[in-house]
Amino acid sequence: MQVHDAVARTLSEQGVDTLFGLMGDANMLYITDFVSQQGGRFVPVVDERSSLLMAAAYASARNCVGVATVTHGPALTHAMTGLVEATRGNQPVVLVTGDTPGVASHIQYIDVRAVAALAGAGYERVWSGASAAPDAARAFRRALTERRPIVLDVPFDLLEDECGSDELAARVELAGPHDADEESIDAALGLALSASRPVVLAGRGAVHGGARDTLVELAEHLGAPLATTLLARDLFRGHRLDLGVSGTVSTGVASGYLATADCVLAFGASLNQWTTDRGHLLQNARVVHVDRDAARLNAHRPAEISIVGDARAVAAQLLDHLKAAEVEPSSRSNDTLARELAEWAPERSFTDRSGTDTIDLRTAMVTLDRVLPRERNLVTDAGRSMTTPWKFVHGDDPRGFMHSVNFGSIGLGVGTAVGMAVARPDRPTVAVVGDGGFMQGVVELSTAVRERLPLIVVVANDGAYGAEWVKLAEYGLNPEGSRTQWPHLAGLAEAFGARGYTARTVQDLEKLEDVFADLQGPVLVDLVIDPAASLSD
Repeated sequence: MQVHDAVARTLSEQGVDTLFGLMGDANMLYITDFVSQQGGRFVPVVDERSSLLMAAAYASARNCVGVATVTHGPALTHAMTGLVEATRGNQPVVLVTGDTPGVASHIQYIDVRAVAALAGAGYERVWSGASAAPDAARAFRRALTERRPIVLDVPFDLLEDECGSDELAARVELAGPHDADEESIDAALGLALSASRPVVLAGRGAVHGGARDTLVELAEHLGAPLATTLLARDLFRGHRLDLGVSGTVSTGVASGYLATADCVLAFGASLNQWTTDRGHLLQNARVVHVDRDAARLNAHRPAEISIVGDARAVAAQLLDHLKAAEVEPSSRSNDTLARELAEWAPERSFTDRSGTDTIDLRTAMVTLDRVLPRERNLVTDAGRSMTTPWKFVHGDDPRGFMHSVNFGSIGLGVGTAVGMAVARPDRPTVAVVGDGGFMQGVVELSTAVRERLPLIVVVANDGAYGAEWVKLAEYGLNPEGSRTQWPHLAGLAEAFGARGYTARTVQDLEKLEDVFADLQGPVLVDLVIDPAASLSD
């Protein structure tokens, strides 16, 4: 067995079934082995940064380690933005690349370890043929336990070296959940039972831990409404006391309750500045914070009680203690809150500012929420338009939601959406992106076409860089300098092999309901909006 065989076999042994990347000298051998000998799937990208975006989306949707691969030198620097995005999103990804051939002044040489460090990623290296399999497996172990990308450096000069053994490293698995200590459980229950306005808050860790039903039962026992972080959005959708997302995109009903909550039981949630709306929400609450990763506890705000543990396991412990102590379910009905939540209507939360030939983005998102298939994934790019779908376009499963805002870069949405569509092909993936971001990432539309993915790209097209439009106006300057001109986007989509449509009215979107219901490949909707129309009232 040669090193390139060992790398491909290690990928398969670690449970990898899909590899995203762009082929070159440094990786063509093990990519070919992975497909032809291990039966894996290789999804070729157009832009190297997209390999990281797709792998990160795949990892998030499947709760696994995603794998990307690029060749050496400029391919690695091209991938840098995607690597930083995945790192700041705490995504367990292995990026397989490698040092250039060991010749003097190789034109594509770059220090792979330094690039990884600059991105905030970890670094591992295959040191020899004899250590190839355990070296590669170590990268998976670190990605899984550290919840961040690890760059695996497989030097070009080692690829055809003999391994000397066919033995592979065992598959890396996370340790199972363990019980929290009794003292912490009792203290947490003391806080929760003494509260008059408690809230049970779930984050992405609760989603991955399968904690929904246990958290619902716990909340009902405590008489507490339920809320989520953005990354766990719609986890409790349909429950009478679902507050929705806590934070900067909360509804008025939810933010009113959360601002006066006196106890929050947070499971698998980081409680960052966006979840707390920069401290405005949950400011009066005493916090019980539960997370598998001790480093995440108290990272953004102090908690009265911090518990290291799995969300579902700790919630089950709390329930068991309540029942063992014969604590009766709370008689708190929350009927007024339930009625306010039921009566809240998104279309009444803003003033529609559609024009004669433009549609208000909020109205468009409310309409899309109605006409899209109920089972769908949602991906958003960074930019002015990103929070609007967060508020108004819902999903049936939070594992199907992802944004590409961790590094604040536009242009990452389409690549991220392709990864989501590969991970969850049983339902359409809806990508909402700005026009500038779309033009930066448009090349990956060809990937979606080639792979025949059920992808709907909705371009919020205001013919300008919208955030800059707003900021220039706030400075009292003429915002026209942020305008730009694009080609006809629907025609551009068709040139890539997708179907393209232009929508200026609610009726234009409603006519696409049948198209959305029977996707035969990617579809683009050019949503024409006015950059001067305010997104807030």
